[in-house]
Amino acid sequence: MLSLIRGTSSDGTASKNLLENQHLKYCYEYLNDLGAKTIVLESRYIDHDYLEDYAGYYVRCFNRYRRTTSRLHFFSNSFNSTQFKTVILNSPQGRLGKQLDSNYLGFMVLKPLPQTIVGRTCFKTYPDDGNRRHFPTLHKYSSNLFGLPLTVNSLAYQEQDKVVAACATSALWSVFQGSGKIFHHSIPSPVEITKAASLHIPDAGLVPHDARSLHHSGLTPTQIAHGVRSVGMEPYLVGASNEFVIKTTAYAYLKAKIPALLGISLIDESIVGNPQDLGKHAVAITGYSLGHANPIPYNNGILIAASRIDKIYVHDDQIGPFAKMVFSPENRLKTDWMDSTGNRGGVLADPFMLVIPLYHKIRIPYQIVFNKIAEFDVVLDALRVNALMPISTRLEWDIYLTDVNEVKREISKLKLLDKKTKQNALLINMPKYLWRATGIDSGVNKLDVLFDATDIEQGAIVVAIVVYDTALKQYLELLNPIVSIHTQISESVKMLFDKIANPTIFKPFE
Repeated sequence: MLSLIRGTSSDGTASKNLLENQHLKYCYEYLNDLGAKTIVLESRYIDHDYLEDYAGYYVRCFNRYRRTTSRLHFFSNSFNSTQFKTVILNSPQGRLGKQLDSNYLGFMVLKPLPQTIVGRTCFKTYPDDGNRRHFPTLHKYSSNLFGLPLTVNSLAYQEQDKVVAACATSALWSVFQGSGKIFHHSIPSPVEITKAASLHIPDAGLVPHDARSLHHSGLTPTQIAHGVRSVGMEPYLVGASNEFVIKTTAYAYLKAKIPALLGISLIDESIVGNPQDLGKHAVAITGYSLGHANPIPYNNGILIAASRIDKIYVHDDQIGPFAKMVFSPENRLKTDWMDSTGNRGGVLADPFMLVIPLYHKIRIPYQIVFNKIAEFDVVLDALRVNALMPISTRLEWDIYLTDVNEVKREISKLKLLDKKTKQNALLINMPKYLWRATGIDSGVNKLDVLFDATDIEQGAIVVAIVVYDTALKQYLELLNPIVSIHTQISESVKMLFDKIANPTIFKPFE
Protein backbone atom coordinates (compact mmCIF):
# COMPACT_ATOMS: atom_id res chain seq x y z
CA MET A 1 0.00 0.00 0.00
CA LEU A 2 1.45 3.38 -1.01
CA SER A 3 1.87 5.93 1.75
CA LEU A 4 2.38 9.66 1.14
CA ILE A 5 4.94 11.86 2.88
CA ARG A 6 4.54 15.58 2.26
CA GLY A 7 7.78 17.48 1.88
CA THR A 8 6.43 21.04 2.06
CA SER A 9 3.04 22.73 1.92
CA SER A 10 1.06 21.64 -1.14
CA ASP A 11 0.42 24.02 -4.03
CA GLY A 12 -2.86 22.26 -4.80
CA THR A 13 -1.75 19.99 -7.62
CA ALA A 14 -1.15 16.89 -5.52
CA SER A 15 -4.51 17.16 -3.79
CA LYS A 16 -6.21 15.72 -6.89
CA ASN A 17 -7.51 12.19 -6.60
CA LEU A 18 -4.78 10.00 -8.12
CA LEU A 19 -7.39 7.64 -9.54
CA GLU A 20 -9.48 10.24 -11.40
CA ASN A 21 -7.00 10.49 -14.27
CA GLN A 22 -6.52 7.54 -16.68
CA HIS A 23 -2.79 8.22 -16.92
CA LEU A 24 -2.50 8.22 -13.15
CA LYS A 25 -4.49 4.98 -12.97
CA TYR A 26 -2.01 3.38 -15.33
CA CYS A 27 0.96 4.78 -13.36
CA TYR A 28 -0.59 3.63 -10.07
CA GLU A 29 -0.90 0.06 -11.39
CA TYR A 30 2.59 0.23 -12.90
CA LEU A 31 4.17 1.37 -9.63
CA ASN A 32 2.26 -1.23 -7.62
CA ASP A 33 3.68 -3.90 -9.94
CA LEU A 34 7.16 -2.52 -9.17
CA GLY A 35 6.43 -2.79 -5.46
CA ALA A 36 6.15 0.90 -4.59
CA LYS A 37 5.60 1.50 -0.87
CA THR A 38 6.20 5.20 -0.21
CA ILE A 39 5.63 8.52 -2.00
CA VAL A 40 7.44 11.71 -1.04
CA LEU A 41 5.76 14.91 -2.22
CA GLU A 42 7.96 17.82 -3.27
CA SER A 43 5.83 20.96 -3.68
CA ARG A 44 6.54 24.21 -5.51
CA TYR A 45 8.93 22.41 -7.86
CA ILE A 46 10.13 24.31 -10.94
CA ASP A 47 10.16 22.01 -13.97
CA HIS A 48 12.06 23.26 -17.03
CA ASP A 49 9.71 21.83 -19.66
CA TYR A 50 6.55 23.08 -17.97
CA LEU A 51 8.16 26.48 -17.36
CA GLU A 52 8.90 26.79 -21.10
CA ASP A 53 5.30 25.87 -21.92
CA TYR A 54 4.08 28.28 -19.25
CA ALA A 55 6.15 31.13 -20.68
CA GLY A 56 5.14 30.29 -24.23
CA TYR A 57 1.40 30.00 -23.62
CA TYR A 58 -0.13 29.90 -20.13
CA VAL A 59 1.31 33.16 -18.85
CA ARG A 60 -0.80 35.00 -21.45
CA CYS A 61 -4.06 33.36 -20.42
CA PHE A 62 -6.76 35.37 -18.63
CA ASN A 63 -7.05 32.65 -15.99
CA ARG A 64 -4.10 32.50 -13.64
CA TYR A 65 -2.11 29.29 -13.91
CA ARG A 66 0.72 28.60 -11.48
CA ARG A 67 4.24 28.40 -12.83
CA THR A 68 5.34 25.85 -10.23
CA THR A 69 4.54 22.15 -10.17
CA SER A 70 4.58 19.31 -7.67
CA ARG A 71 6.94 16.36 -7.94
CA LEU A 72 6.23 12.90 -6.53
CA HIS A 73 9.11 10.56 -5.66
CA PHE A 74 8.45 6.82 -5.37
CA PHE A 75 10.31 4.25 -3.26
CA SER A 76 10.02 0.48 -2.87
CA ASN A 77 10.69 0.57 0.88
CA SER A 78 8.47 1.84 3.68
CA PHE A 79 9.42 4.78 5.90
CA ASN A 80 7.70 7.64 7.66
CA SER A 81 8.33 11.38 7.75
CA THR A 82 10.42 11.18 10.94
CA GLN A 83 12.74 8.56 9.42
CA PHE A 84 12.99 10.55 6.20
CA LYS A 85 13.91 13.76 8.05
CA THR A 86 16.61 11.87 9.93
CA VAL A 87 18.19 10.85 6.63
CA ILE A 88 18.13 14.28 4.98
CA LEU A 89 19.30 16.09 8.13
CA ASN A 90 22.09 13.70 9.11
CA SER A 91 23.27 11.44 6.28
CA PRO A 92 21.83 12.23 2.82
CA GLN A 93 24.98 10.81 1.21
CA GLY A 94 25.66 8.18 3.84
CA ARG A 95 24.47 4.59 4.25
CA LEU A 96 20.80 5.47 4.79
CA GLY A 97 20.81 7.88 1.89
CA LYS A 98 22.30 5.22 -0.40
CA GLN A 99 19.69 2.77 0.83
CA LEU A 100 16.92 5.16 -0.25
CA ASP A 101 18.64 5.62 -3.61
CA SER A 102 18.77 1.83 -4.13
CA ASN A 103 15.01 1.68 -3.47
CA TYR A 104 14.21 4.66 -5.69
CA LEU A 105 11.64 3.91 -8.42
CA GLY A 106 11.60 7.35 -10.03
CA PHE A 107 9.56 10.53 -10.04
CA MET A 108 6.53 12.19 -11.63
CA VAL A 109 5.90 15.91 -12.14
CA LEU A 110 2.28 17.03 -11.69
CA LYS A 111 1.36 20.17 -13.62
CA PRO A 112 -1.20 22.68 -12.18
CA LEU A 113 -3.57 22.30 -15.15
CA PRO A 114 -7.25 21.31 -15.28
CA GLN A 115 -6.79 17.98 -17.08
CA THR A 116 -3.39 17.12 -18.59
CA ILE A 117 -1.54 17.07 -15.30
CA VAL A 118 1.16 14.41 -15.82
CA GLY A 119 4.43 16.19 -16.61
CA ARG A 120 7.97 14.88 -16.92
CA THR A 121 7.95 11.33 -15.55
CA CYS A 122 10.89 8.96 -15.14
CA PHE A 123 10.09 5.49 -13.83
CA LYS A 124 12.22 2.43 -13.36
CA THR A 125 11.33 -0.30 -15.87
CA TYR A 126 10.06 -3.81 -15.23
CA PRO A 127 12.78 -6.47 -14.62
CA ASP A 128 14.25 -8.12 -17.71
CA ASP A 129 12.38 -11.41 -17.07
CA GLY A 130 15.24 -13.73 -17.95
CA ASN A 131 16.63 -11.45 -20.69
CA ARG A 132 13.24 -11.23 -22.42
CA ARG A 133 12.56 -7.52 -21.85
CA HIS A 134 15.05 -5.03 -23.26
CA PHE A 135 15.10 -1.24 -22.78
CA PRO A 136 18.28 -0.05 -24.55
CA THR A 137 17.16 3.60 -24.67
CA LEU A 138 17.39 4.18 -20.92
CA HIS A 139 19.89 6.56 -19.37
CA LYS A 140 20.51 7.95 -15.93
CA TYR A 141 18.30 10.74 -14.59
CA SER A 142 19.36 12.50 -11.40
CA SER A 143 17.12 14.29 -8.94
CA ASN A 144 17.89 16.04 -5.68
CA LEU A 145 15.27 15.71 -2.97
CA PHE A 146 15.99 18.17 -0.14
CA GLY A 147 19.71 17.48 -0.48
CA LEU A 148 19.27 13.73 -1.00
CA PRO A 149 20.85 12.68 -4.36
CA LEU A 150 18.72 10.11 -6.23
CA THR A 151 19.13 8.42 -9.61
CA VAL A 152 16.94 6.29 -11.85
CA ASN A 153 17.58 4.67 -15.23
CA SER A 154 14.67 5.61 -17.43
CA LEU A 155 13.47 7.56 -20.47
CA ALA A 156 11.38 10.61 -19.71
CA TYR A 157 7.65 10.61 -20.51
CA GLN A 158 4.85 13.14 -20.23
CA GLU A 159 1.16 13.32 -20.97
CA GLN A 160 0.03 15.13 -24.10
CA ASP A 161 -0.83 18.75 -23.45
CA LYS A 162 -3.61 19.34 -25.98
CA VAL A 163 -3.04 23.10 -25.85
CA VAL A 164 0.66 23.45 -26.60
CA ALA A 165 1.37 20.02 -28.09
CA ALA A 166 -0.01 17.13 -30.10
CA CYS A 167 0.61 13.39 -29.71
CA ALA A 168 3.45 13.54 -32.24
CA THR A 169 5.01 16.38 -30.23
CA SER A 170 4.92 14.33 -27.03
CA ALA A 171 6.34 11.30 -28.84
CA LEU A 172 9.12 13.43 -30.37
CA TRP A 173 9.91 14.89 -26.96
CA SER A 174 10.45 11.39 -25.57
CA VAL A 175 12.45 10.34 -28.63
CA PHE A 176 14.69 13.39 -28.20
CA GLN A 177 15.30 12.37 -24.58
CA GLY A 178 17.20 9.37 -25.99
CA SER A 179 18.75 10.78 -29.17
CA GLY A 180 19.87 13.92 -27.32
CA LYS A 181 21.91 11.77 -24.96
CA ILE A 182 23.56 9.86 -27.84
CA PHE A 183 24.13 12.70 -30.30
CA HIS A 184 24.40 15.58 -27.79
CA HIS A 185 21.72 17.78 -29.34
CA SER A 186 19.45 20.12 -27.40
CA ILE A 187 16.17 18.73 -26.03
CA PRO A 188 13.44 21.33 -26.59
CA SER A 189 10.26 21.56 -24.55
CA PRO A 190 6.93 20.45 -26.11
CA VAL A 191 5.94 24.03 -26.98
CA GLU A 192 9.31 24.58 -28.68
CA ILE A 193 8.95 21.34 -30.66
CA THR A 194 5.45 22.30 -31.81
CA LYS A 195 6.57 25.78 -32.88
CA ALA A 196 9.59 24.45 -34.77
CA ALA A 197 7.52 21.77 -36.53
CA SER A 198 4.77 24.25 -37.42
CA LEU A 199 6.97 26.96 -38.94
CA HIS A 200 6.23 25.49 -42.35
CA ILE A 201 2.79 25.31 -43.97
CA PRO A 202 1.23 21.88 -43.34
CA ASP A 203 0.62 19.48 -46.21
CA ALA A 204 -2.61 20.31 -48.01
CA GLY A 205 -5.48 18.15 -46.91
CA LEU A 206 -3.65 16.41 -44.08
CA VAL A 207 -4.52 18.86 -41.31
CA PRO A 208 -8.29 19.02 -40.78
CA HIS A 209 -8.47 22.31 -38.88
CA ASP A 210 -6.14 25.30 -39.03
CA ALA A 211 -2.42 25.74 -39.59
CA ARG A 212 -1.61 27.86 -36.56
CA SER A 213 1.70 27.09 -34.84
CA LEU A 214 -0.09 25.89 -31.71
CA HIS A 215 -2.90 23.49 -32.56
CA HIS A 216 -4.19 20.15 -31.31
CA SER A 217 -4.99 18.59 -34.67
CA GLY A 218 -1.64 16.85 -34.93
CA LEU A 219 1.57 17.11 -36.93
CA THR A 220 1.96 15.87 -40.49
CA PRO A 221 4.93 13.65 -41.44
CA THR A 222 6.54 16.71 -43.05
CA GLN A 223 6.16 18.70 -39.85
CA ILE A 224 7.59 15.82 -37.81
CA ALA A 225 10.60 15.85 -40.12
CA HIS A 226 10.97 19.61 -39.57
CA GLY A 227 10.79 19.01 -35.83
CA VAL A 228 13.66 16.53 -36.07
CA ARG A 229 15.75 18.91 -38.19
CA SER A 230 15.14 21.71 -35.70
CA VAL A 231 17.49 19.95 -33.24
CA GLY A 232 20.16 19.33 -35.89
CA MET A 233 19.25 15.72 -36.67
CA GLU A 234 18.18 14.14 -39.95
CA PRO A 235 14.86 12.23 -39.98
CA TYR A 236 14.98 8.69 -41.34
CA LEU A 237 11.44 7.86 -42.46
CA VAL A 238 10.42 4.25 -43.14
CA GLY A 239 7.11 2.92 -44.39
CA ALA A 240 6.08 0.57 -41.57
CA SER A 241 3.07 -1.37 -42.83
CA ASN A 242 5.05 -4.63 -42.65
CA GLU A 243 5.59 -6.37 -39.28
CA PHE A 244 9.05 -7.63 -40.26
CA VAL A 245 10.11 -4.11 -41.25
CA ILE A 246 8.88 -2.65 -37.95
CA LYS A 247 10.65 -5.26 -35.84
CA THR A 248 13.97 -5.30 -37.66
CA THR A 249 14.26 -1.56 -38.30
CA ALA A 250 13.18 -0.41 -34.82
CA TYR A 251 15.42 -3.05 -33.20
CA ALA A 252 18.43 -2.03 -35.29
CA TYR A 253 18.29 1.56 -34.00
CA LEU A 254 17.00 0.79 -30.50
CA LYS A 255 20.13 -1.29 -29.84
CA ALA A 256 22.06 1.90 -30.62
CA LYS A 257 19.98 3.51 -27.82
CA ILE A 258 17.99 5.62 -30.29
CA PRO A 259 14.20 5.61 -29.71
CA ALA A 260 11.89 5.61 -32.74
CA LEU A 261 8.62 7.40 -33.39
CA LEU A 262 5.90 5.04 -34.64
CA GLY A 263 2.91 6.40 -36.53
CA ILE A 264 -0.24 4.31 -36.17
CA SER A 265 -3.93 4.35 -37.09
CA LEU A 266 -6.22 3.29 -34.23
CA ILE A 267 -9.33 1.14 -34.71
CA ASP A 268 -11.76 0.21 -31.96
CA GLU A 269 -13.03 -3.31 -32.74
CA SER A 270 -14.69 -3.98 -29.40
CA ILE A 271 -18.13 -4.14 -31.05
CA VAL A 272 -18.25 -7.00 -33.56
CA GLY A 273 -19.15 -5.81 -37.05
CA ASN A 274 -18.89 -2.13 -36.14
CA PRO A 275 -15.22 -1.04 -36.07
CA GLN A 276 -14.62 2.60 -35.21
CA ASP A 277 -11.77 4.61 -36.75
CA LEU A 278 -10.17 6.60 -33.91
CA GLY A 279 -7.71 8.44 -36.17
CA LYS A 280 -3.94 8.61 -36.39
CA HIS A 281 -1.61 8.61 -33.41
CA ALA A 282 2.12 8.62 -32.61
CA VAL A 283 4.09 6.84 -29.89
CA ALA A 284 7.77 6.59 -28.96
CA ILE A 285 9.24 3.07 -29.07
CA THR A 286 11.45 2.61 -26.02
CA GLY A 287 12.05 -1.14 -25.80
CA TYR A 288 11.05 -4.62 -26.94
CA SER A 289 10.34 -8.13 -25.74
CA LEU A 290 12.12 -11.14 -27.27
CA GLY A 291 9.22 -13.44 -26.50
CA HIS A 292 9.70 -15.95 -29.33
CA ALA A 293 12.17 -18.70 -28.52
CA ASN A 294 13.32 -18.97 -32.14
CA PRO A 295 13.68 -16.47 -35.00
CA ILE A 296 10.94 -16.52 -37.63
CA PRO A 297 12.22 -17.24 -41.18
CA TYR A 298 11.68 -14.44 -43.67
CA ASN A 299 11.44 -14.60 -47.48
CA ASN A 300 14.20 -17.01 -48.58
CA GLY A 301 14.53 -18.32 -45.03
CA ILE A 302 16.93 -15.77 -43.57
CA LEU A 303 16.86 -15.73 -39.77
CA ILE A 304 17.01 -12.29 -38.11
CA ALA A 305 17.31 -11.98 -34.31
CA ALA A 306 14.79 -9.12 -34.28
CA SER A 307 12.07 -11.47 -35.57
CA ARG A 308 11.95 -12.93 -32.04
CA ILE A 309 10.15 -9.77 -30.91
CA ASP A 310 6.56 -10.41 -29.79
CA LYS A 311 5.81 -6.97 -28.33
CA ILE A 312 7.24 -3.49 -28.13
CA TYR A 313 7.17 -1.01 -25.24
CA VAL A 314 6.16 2.54 -25.99
CA HIS A 315 5.65 5.91 -24.37
CA ASP A 316 2.03 6.52 -25.32
CA ASP A 317 0.89 9.98 -24.21
CA GLN A 318 -2.70 8.70 -23.96
CA ILE A 319 -1.82 5.77 -21.69
CA GLY A 320 1.48 6.06 -19.87
CA PRO A 321 5.20 5.18 -19.94
CA PHE A 322 6.50 1.81 -21.14
CA ALA A 323 3.05 0.65 -22.27
CA LYS A 324 3.10 -2.63 -24.16
CA MET A 325 1.91 -3.13 -27.74
CA VAL A 326 1.57 -6.78 -28.76
CA PHE A 327 2.00 -7.98 -32.33
CA SER A 328 -1.09 -9.79 -33.56
CA PRO A 329 -2.15 -11.36 -36.87
CA GLU A 330 -2.78 -9.18 -39.94
CA ASN A 331 0.16 -6.89 -39.12
CA ARG A 332 -1.63 -5.21 -36.24
CA LEU A 333 -0.68 -4.27 -32.71
CA LYS A 334 -2.88 -4.72 -29.66
CA THR A 335 -2.83 -1.62 -27.48
CA ASP A 336 -3.68 -0.79 -23.86
CA TRP A 337 -6.22 1.83 -24.95
CA MET A 338 -9.67 1.71 -23.40
CA ASP A 339 -12.24 0.58 -25.96
CA SER A 340 -15.91 1.62 -26.20
CA THR A 341 -16.88 -1.03 -23.65
CA GLY A 342 -14.46 0.37 -21.07
CA ASN A 343 -12.02 -2.53 -21.36
CA ARG A 344 -8.46 -2.84 -22.63
CA GLY A 345 -7.60 -4.98 -25.64
CA GLY A 346 -10.30 -3.94 -28.10
CA VAL A 347 -8.34 -1.09 -29.72
CA LEU A 348 -5.90 -2.20 -32.41
CA ALA A 349 -3.18 -0.19 -34.14
CA ASP A 350 -2.29 -0.30 -37.83
CA PRO A 351 1.31 0.99 -38.12
CA PHE A 352 2.23 3.06 -41.15
CA MET A 353 5.42 5.02 -40.40
CA LEU A 354 8.68 4.93 -38.45
CA VAL A 355 10.76 8.07 -37.87
CA ILE A 356 14.27 7.85 -36.41
CA PRO A 357 16.38 10.96 -35.70
CA LEU A 358 19.96 10.38 -36.87
CA TYR A 359 23.26 12.22 -36.87
CA HIS A 360 23.70 13.58 -40.38
CA LYS A 361 26.84 11.52 -41.04
CA ILE A 362 24.95 8.23 -40.59
CA ARG A 363 24.06 7.82 -44.25
CA ILE A 364 23.72 4.07 -44.79
CA PRO A 365 20.20 2.89 -43.85
CA TYR A 366 19.38 -0.45 -42.31
CA GLN A 367 17.81 -1.82 -45.50
CA ILE A 368 21.11 -1.61 -47.44
CA VAL A 369 22.89 -3.67 -44.79
CA PHE A 370 20.06 -6.18 -44.58
CA ASN A 371 20.09 -6.72 -48.37
CA LYS A 372 23.83 -7.43 -48.40
CA ILE A 373 23.60 -9.82 -45.47
CA ALA A 374 20.61 -11.59 -47.07
CA GLU A 375 22.68 -12.28 -50.21
CA PHE A 376 25.63 -13.45 -48.11
CA ASP A 377 23.39 -15.70 -46.02
CA VAL A 378 21.97 -17.52 -49.06
CA VAL A 379 25.46 -18.50 -50.22
CA LEU A 380 26.66 -19.47 -46.73
CA ASP A 381 23.63 -21.66 -46.15
CA ALA A 382 23.99 -23.35 -49.53
CA LEU A 383 27.57 -24.21 -48.56
CA ARG A 384 26.37 -25.46 -45.17
CA VAL A 385 23.69 -27.69 -46.72
CA ASN A 386 26.36 -29.20 -48.97
CA ALA A 387 28.62 -29.90 -45.96
CA LEU A 388 31.18 -27.29 -47.06
CA MET A 389 30.86 -25.20 -43.89
CA PRO A 390 31.49 -26.18 -40.23
CA ILE A 391 28.13 -24.76 -39.10
CA SER A 392 25.44 -26.86 -37.43
CA THR A 393 22.40 -24.71 -38.30
CA ARG A 394 21.50 -21.80 -40.54
CA LEU A 395 23.07 -18.66 -39.11
CA GLU A 396 20.90 -16.24 -37.16
CA TRP A 397 21.84 -12.61 -37.89
CA ASP A 398 21.84 -9.90 -35.26
CA ILE A 399 21.96 -6.61 -37.21
CA TYR A 400 22.12 -3.23 -35.50
CA LEU A 401 23.76 0.18 -35.48
CA THR A 402 26.64 0.70 -33.07
CA ASP A 403 29.90 2.64 -32.71
CA VAL A 404 33.56 1.76 -32.98
CA ASN A 405 34.20 2.04 -29.25
CA GLU A 406 31.51 -0.49 -28.40
CA VAL A 407 32.73 -2.97 -31.04
CA LYS A 408 36.38 -2.78 -30.01
CA ARG A 409 35.46 -2.93 -26.33
CA GLU A 410 33.71 -6.27 -26.91
CA ILE A 411 36.47 -7.67 -29.13
CA SER A 412 39.12 -6.76 -26.55
CA LYS A 413 37.33 -8.96 -23.99
CA LEU A 414 37.39 -12.09 -26.19
CA LYS A 415 39.90 -14.60 -24.83
CA LEU A 416 39.58 -17.34 -27.47
CA LEU A 417 40.16 -15.11 -30.52
CA ASP A 418 43.59 -15.74 -32.07
CA LYS A 419 46.15 -13.00 -31.43
CA LYS A 420 46.63 -11.94 -35.06
CA THR A 421 42.90 -11.58 -35.80
CA LYS A 422 42.33 -9.75 -32.53
CA GLN A 423 45.21 -7.34 -33.18
CA ASN A 424 43.95 -6.49 -36.66
CA ALA A 425 40.40 -5.98 -35.44
CA LEU A 426 41.50 -3.68 -32.63
CA LEU A 427 44.17 -1.64 -34.41
CA ILE A 428 42.76 -0.95 -37.88
CA ASN A 429 41.08 2.42 -38.34
CA MET A 430 37.30 2.36 -38.32
CA PRO A 431 34.62 5.07 -38.66
CA LYS A 432 32.80 6.22 -35.54
CA TYR A 433 29.43 4.70 -36.51
CA LEU A 434 29.18 1.12 -37.73
CA TRP A 435 26.55 -1.37 -38.76
CA ARG A 436 27.24 -4.68 -37.08
CA ALA A 437 25.87 -7.97 -38.42
CA THR A 438 26.72 -10.89 -36.16
CA GLY A 439 26.27 -14.41 -37.51
CA ILE A 440 25.19 -16.76 -34.70
CA ASP A 441 25.19 -20.58 -34.74
CA SER A 442 23.28 -22.26 -31.89
CA GLY A 443 23.83 -19.27 -29.60
CA VAL A 444 27.55 -18.90 -30.41
CA ASN A 445 28.87 -15.86 -32.29
CA LYS A 446 30.73 -17.09 -35.39
CA LEU A 447 31.55 -13.88 -37.24
CA ASP A 448 30.94 -10.15 -37.43
CA VAL A 449 30.47 -8.19 -40.64
CA LEU A 450 31.16 -4.50 -39.96
CA PHE A 451 29.83 -1.84 -42.32
CA ASP A 452 30.73 1.84 -42.47
CA ALA A 453 27.48 3.61 -41.54
CA THR A 454 28.90 6.97 -42.65
CA ASP A 455 29.84 6.01 -46.24
CA ILE A 456 27.79 6.41 -49.43
CA GLU A 457 25.81 3.52 -50.89
CA GLN A 458 28.12 3.23 -53.90
CA GLY A 459 31.20 3.03 -51.69
CA ALA A 460 33.08 0.01 -50.33
CA ILE A 461 31.08 0.05 -47.12
CA VAL A 462 32.43 -3.20 -45.61
CA VAL A 463 35.08 -2.17 -43.08
CA ALA A 464 36.07 -5.59 -41.75
CA ILE A 465 34.89 -9.15 -41.22
CA VAL A 466 35.99 -10.69 -37.95
CA VAL A 467 35.64 -14.49 -37.89
CA TYR A 468 35.72 -15.85 -34.34
CA ASP A 469 35.70 -19.54 -35.25
CA THR A 470 39.13 -20.68 -36.53
CA ALA A 471 37.78 -23.66 -38.51
CA LEU A 472 35.11 -21.50 -40.15
CA LYS A 473 37.70 -18.92 -41.11
CA GLN A 474 39.86 -21.57 -42.78
CA TYR A 475 36.90 -22.92 -44.77
CA LEU A 476 35.91 -19.42 -45.94
CA GLU A 477 39.48 -18.65 -47.02
CA LEU A 478 39.73 -21.91 -48.97
CA LEU A 479 36.37 -21.30 -50.68
CA ASN A 480 37.24 -17.79 -51.79
CA PRO A 481 38.90 -18.79 -55.12
CA ILE A 482 35.87 -20.92 -56.04
CA VAL A 483 33.37 -18.24 -55.05
CA SER A 484 35.28 -15.55 -56.97
CA ILE A 485 34.71 -17.30 -60.33
CA HIS A 486 31.17 -18.54 -59.70
CA THR A 487 28.86 -16.88 -62.21
CA GLN A 488 25.71 -17.07 -60.06
CA ILE A 489 27.19 -15.35 -57.02
CA SER A 490 26.86 -11.56 -56.86
CA GLU A 491 29.84 -9.21 -56.76
CA SER A 492 28.74 -8.04 -53.34
CA VAL A 493 29.05 -11.56 -51.88
CA LYS A 494 32.35 -12.17 -53.67
CA MET A 495 33.70 -9.02 -52.06
CA LEU A 496 32.73 -10.31 -48.62
CA PHE A 497 34.57 -13.60 -49.17
CA ASP A 498 37.60 -11.72 -50.45
CA LYS A 499 37.54 -9.47 -47.37
CA ILE A 500 37.79 -12.58 -45.19
CA ALA A 501 40.61 -14.13 -47.21
CA ASN A 502 42.49 -10.84 -47.60
CA PRO A 503 41.72 -8.68 -44.55
CA THR A 504 43.04 -5.19 -44.01
CA ILE A 505 46.30 -5.66 -42.10
CA PHE A 506 47.51 -3.21 -39.48
CA LYS A 507 50.99 -1.95 -40.39
CA PRO A 508 52.33 0.10 -37.47
CA PHE A 509 55.32 1.60 -39.28
CA GLU A 510 53.59 2.93 -42.39
